[in-house]
Amino acid sequence: MLAVALAILQGSSSQDLRLYQQFELTKAGLTLELTTLPDRPIQWQLDPTKIEISVRNSNPQANGTLLPAIYEPIPGIQGQARLPLRFTSGTVVPSWYDVTATASKAIMRDPPGWADTGDAATIRFYVPGARSLKDMRARWVGKQVWPLGAAAYTDEGSEVWDPRKPAVITSNEPSPGEWGNVAFNPQWSEDFGGVGFISRAPLIFRLSLPDIPLHRDSTGVGRFGPSFYPPMPGVAQDFWTTPEPPRKRGAAQGHLYIADEWQIGRMLTVRPPTQALRHCGRRVPWAFVRRQIVPGMPRELAVRLVGFPRQDEDPAKQWKRPNWYFGGPAPFAYSIDFDRRGLVKKSQLEGELP
Repeated sequence: MLAVALAILQGSSSQDLRLYQQFELTKAGLTLELTTLPDRPIQWQLDPTKIEISVRNSNPQANGTLLPAIYEPIPGIQGQARLPLRFTSGTVVPSWYDVTATASKAIMRDPPGWADTGDAATIRFYVPGARSLKDMRARWVGKQVWPLGAAAYTDEGSEVWDPRKPAVITSNEPSPGEWGNVAFNPQWSEDFGGVGFISRAPLIFRLSLPDIPLHRDSTGVGRFGPSFYPPMPGVAQDFWTTPEPPRKRGAAQGHLYIADEWQIGRMLTVRPPTQALRHCGRRVPWAFVRRQIVPGMPRELAVRLVGFPRQDEDPAKQWKRPNWYFGGPAPFAYSIDFDRRGLVKKSQLEGELP
């Protein structure tokens, strides 16, 4: 379950009922979830016909809509209510959708003490246009590629490997379900890494992985990031205590999720790292193989270990930024600072426990 946006409505006293509004992506699809605080048994109803939903599209030709999937009153049990939403695509064109929703006029206010409702919940998602999987297969299946992160999802979680070695695209197919979270973070934990986005009808690209990936345990990640050894990012040695696991054969097949063909360049490259490694001093290639980001490493090699910070933003814009920030569980985040030549100045975990 992914909490996409959160609006907190403040009451005027401790007795006021405050309302949290948020969009969530569940197995049932997009959902608007409402939760009241303070946490005490109350009963109320939500009238779906009075939910206010506004939709803004990046493509002027797009006219899809997001509406409640049901129209009967929904009881609020223990101060919570979930409203399933239904997307109607309209004209089939690719577009980003920015949606806001508020239940301020939809709450049937039986209990006393409701605070005024204010900020709306927000969500941003992508809807692809018409596309030919057959043509896409002709362009990509059989190609050697280097996924950014040298990592892929597997049936057992995820797998990583020597970032110098390529994978091979073997097929592409529709992802099951209407919606999917397209975040490139197989080498990170669920809550740690770059920013992804929600997409309607994402695709699965299947990969044949290098012969002997760097095996890691089934959990794949620790509290402060990737737990495989050597640690990646490798500048935060103190946070990893897992001893080096034995090298053994990992999964032979993996996969990546993509929203549309334009996203492929944000997730993998067809260029080997050979040339970039050739122009580095001895320390950088050694660290690259160990999946460690060190001072002096070119951005081109760093992105092959951690991917781009954002999947919903043009890589060209991100390439120019002097700082890359990867969010994590509070209070931690991971950042990389680059100099004017695009070389790593420092990389570190940010934040500390109180």
